[in-house]
Amino acid sequence: MKNRGTHRVTRSLVGLGPLIAAVAAMLVSACGPASPAVAPRDGGTTAGGPTGPKTLYMAMQGEPDALILYGRPAGSTTAYLERWFMFHANLTMYNPQGDVIIHASQKVPSVQDGDWKLLPDGTMEVTWKIRPDIFWHDGIPLKADDFVFGFDVVRDPRLSVLALGELRNIASVQARDDLTLVVTWRQASIYGNVNGFDGVPALPRHLIRDLYLAGDTGAFENNPIWTSQWVGIGPYRLSEWMPGTHIDAAAFDQYFLGRPKIDRLVIRHLGDVNILMAHLLAGTVDVAPLASMLKPDQVVEIRRSWASSDGGVAYTYPNAVRTLWIQWRDPAAPWAQDLRFRQGMLHALNRDALNDALQFGLTSIAHYYVMPEDPIHRLAEQRGLPRYDYDPARAERLFAEAGWARGPDRLLRNSAGQTVPFECCRLADADPNDIRESQALVSEFQTAGLQARHPIPTPGGQLTAEDERKLGHAFQGGYASPFRFSTREGFAIFTPGLIAAQENRWQGQNRGGWTTSVYQDLFAKATSTFDPTERQEPLFQMTKMIAEELPVLPIYYNPLGMAIRKGIEGPGPMSVLQLGTTWNIHTWDIK
Repeated sequence: MKNRGTHRVTRSLVGLGPLIAAVAAMLVSACGPASPAVAPRDGGTTAGGPTGPKTLYMAMQGEPDALILYGRPAGSTTAYLERWFMFHANLTMYNPQGDVIIHASQKVPSVQDGDWKLLPDGTMEVTWKIRPDIFWHDGIPLKADDFVFGFDVVRDPRLSVLALGELRNIASVQARDDLTLVVTWRQASIYGNVNGFDGVPALPRHLIRDLYLAGDTGAFENNPIWTSQWVGIGPYRLSEWMPGTHIDAAAFDQYFLGRPKIDRLVIRHLGDVNILMAHLLAGTVDVAPLASMLKPDQVVEIRRSWASSDGGVAYTYPNAVRTLWIQWRDPAAPWAQDLRFRQGMLHALNRDALNDALQFGLTSIAHYYVMPEDPIHRLAEQRGLPRYDYDPARAERLFAEAGWARGPDRLLRNSAGQTVPFECCRLADADPNDIRESQALVSEFQTAGLQARHPIPTPGGQLTAEDERKLGHAFQGGYASPFRFSTREGFAIFTPGLIAAQENRWQGQNRGGWTTSVYQDLFAKATSTFDPTERQEPLFQMTKMIAEELPVLPIYYNPLGMAIRKGIEGPGPMSVLQLGTTWNIHTWDIK
């Protein structure tokens, strides 16, 4: 397996020494000798290799509210994809190179073959042929009607399904026969031949159609089929869900791509990363996938612990651009009024030092909103798109040109003596790594002259889900979180439909609220240009606009950690378009 993380020696950087020392101290205290008790393995394998039915132990932080919800991934972290690929499937998926490949379909539709029709009125009709050897976990054959039913469910406004993406552009889904599905689109889209984890889902119509038609949405939403009684078409079927501890799953003998090589999965829900690491280092957990949410400091510690015993591999996988979303809803904010102020903000960030201190050098600075291996990234470098390297003197000049100069108190002030309040970047109850990042960013902006501070926690009791979403979108300054521009939702991120607002209960991925008609036109052109070569230009122009206008500030490529015990074969590269380690879990094996 290729080791994607390369640990660079931390450099001594002026102004970041105390931060680096503090993070190092936290690493020592957090990742020292494990004290939590570690439960023994309950059979299946030993240090010498498999001795009977093969059991793989996987660990993730946190426990989901649902296993699969309405046939789509349930949850808000990469864990939702891990669970989805284990317990369900759809017509297509992506290979590690980002190519669309068959999954539950007999072929990928194409314009050339005639099963993907671009109609004169600008609409599309896509015909899918479903494999005849697919069964639900209860032995009932999968039918095209299961996709028709799934489409009706996810488009039901009473259920408030999030992140519908391209499903909003689908007019109808019809079953021509048991194995033929016809999808009619309202407008042309390059994603007509893609139907994966976020596409039209298959739902076990034979089990829940009558309940859905009864019209009791509360009973439908709370049905145990989404939790302890899930029935899907994936490589593993649910055996038992023990709340608070683990999920037990068995290889599905009738899985259409072949029975999995590993007989049993145990997915342990461990709320504390130190406990997760203790299990991993003790050998009671085999795989900590992307969903385990290991951070670079923990990857470094696992490598150190496994180095002498050749215990396994641990590495980071860049899954997005770590982004500082800046608030555009307040037109009076200096960064919203003047591009030069935004440029100064980015020049003021010592992102190399932040990478060393916060990510242990296991990632790289992001200059553009595309992944390094993307052809658009090469175009950005060749055509000389702007980069904003650390340059505090240039930052000062840009602030001054925008009308903001240092006062006697070293704060930036305009001609009226006003300062620049800037709340950043996560709440106090966020993940400890997010808090360290927030502290570092606040310190950087304070050094640059902004009146930066951490957000004030909301008093009172438990926040509702809507209140939590609002906090992540209606912030007063900046908010740090990953941004996957290279995905379908990512390309659409700056279109009006994805701006979160009170009217849509703060549902949407555009946290800052920036959009322009020029960007929207480029997006429309990119998603209606079917020649991949011709499509590169509008995609490049979208990347160029973000690099030049800076509606968001890139920090570095967001690294998620993975750890795999020696003897586990199969986990490896995946596409950034579907960040699930388990996308090929039916091929994994224990040696």
